[in-house]
Amino acid sequence: ALRGEAEMTPDHDAAKAQISLSPQEKIWLSEHPVIRIGCPANYPPVMMWDGNKHTALAVEYNELLGQYTGANLEMLALSSQDTWTKALKKEVDGIFPSVNGIRTVRQEVRQSDSCMEAYVFAFTRTRAGITISAESDQKNKRVGYRKGVLHLKEMLEKDPSIIAVEYDNPSELLVALLEDKIEVIVGDMDIQSEAAGKTATIQIAHVFRDIPIKLCYSIRKDWPLLESIIN
Repeated sequence: ALRGEAEMTPDHDAAKAQISLSPQEKIWLSEHPVIRIGCPANYPPVMMWDGNKHTALAVEYNELLGQYTGANLEMLALSSQDTWTKALKKEVDGIFPSVNGIRTVRQEVRQSDSCMEAYVFAFTRTRAGITISAESDQKNKRVGYRKGVLHLKEMLEKDPSIIAVEYDNPSELLVALLEDKIEVIVGDMDIQSEAAGKTATIQIAHVFRDIPIKLCYSIRKDWPLLESIIN
């Protein structure tokens, strides 16, 4: 459930040669020898945690970014909620992967250009007998989604029969689903990560492959040059 927006050339030396940092960007990097990137511990297939270190695609992105720019990106494994709490307190300098355009945090951080796409999932209770195979199957249902995620809000508002309910975080969404306050959750891999280990009670009912989620770096608002360097 992931696709890249651009193909990476296997010729890393040639790709690195195409990146030209400005004098200001070079000075900024020399003044910031370590950049702390908060990473959800488990956000498959973009990010996975094997008990000792991160693995998967986001790790390669961070490594290549460091190779090409000279930035030293320290990856810190955090829970989804801790990641944003620490970012807004500037206890980490950035978050990756992050969903581009989350309204609740967009004004608090800078966001880089999108670098890859994931997809929207529909989750239901395992034995609820609800079938979701298209957007239209959500008609007349109570559907929960994460507060501030605009593309999900817009998707649900297209059908006035859908009772859309906002929740602050994935944990609250899953509790609401299990308590039958909602019948369906629509969300991204953040929800999937939170639901992992609850497969006896919660299932992925459908993947909306025509509704991509754009992933990016979220960055400290007072570090515009880091946004420029990443882009």
